[in-house]
Amino acid sequence: VCSSWSPCWRSLGRACLPYQLEQRSSEALVNGRLHWLTLRHKCESRYARSIVSFDLGDEKFREVPRPGGQERCDFHLTVLRKCLSVAFCSYEDLEIWVMRVYDVKESWIKEFNIGTSSVPRVVLKPELKQLYAIWRKISQVRPAQVLCLLKNGNVLVQHRGRVLVSYDPESGKFEKQMFQGMPELFQTIVHFGSLA
Repeated sequence: VCSSWSPCWRSLGRACLPYQLEQRSSEALVNGRLHWLTLRHKCESRYARSIVSFDLGDEKFREVPRPGGQERCDFHLTVLRKCLSVAFCSYEDLEIWVMRVYDVKESWIKEFNIGTSSVPRVVLKPELKQLYAIWRKISQVRPAQVLCLLKNGNVLVQHRGRVLVSYDPESGKFEKQMFQGMPELFQTIVHFGSLA
């Protein structure tokens, strides 16, 4: 750990982390805690993943309850309306659950159920197809990744690392988001500015 009041690195020791975390950056900062997913592990003859948080205040790791009845392993974390959220994704659909009251299992609600079959497609140039396969494996690109809610209530989604779309829950339609100079392959990181 390195903090602003003590700019030296401190080790909390291996014993403080009884979990095997995914090898990627924390995907969600909620309630002063960074959140990760554990690697898939065998649990009662099925595979499971847990949500683990690191409290920046007391510097302890804790398990956070998952949505009840959801046994799937194919999900990622995000933050929607300042709440911890999980997005269960496949090549056909995207289900978004939001924890309305932090650390209360019963407060998980399914907020969105989005069919991804109508997402606008982008055809890669032939010379990029092999590069895309290598890049996708290295960068661990998901079929769909929920990024954030826009001010208009639409859900911003990165689809297969090639398309950025806005989903309108009212109409059920996607709109492709294009910006000048946008590369054909990309990864997106959501950043909220702060004066703190």
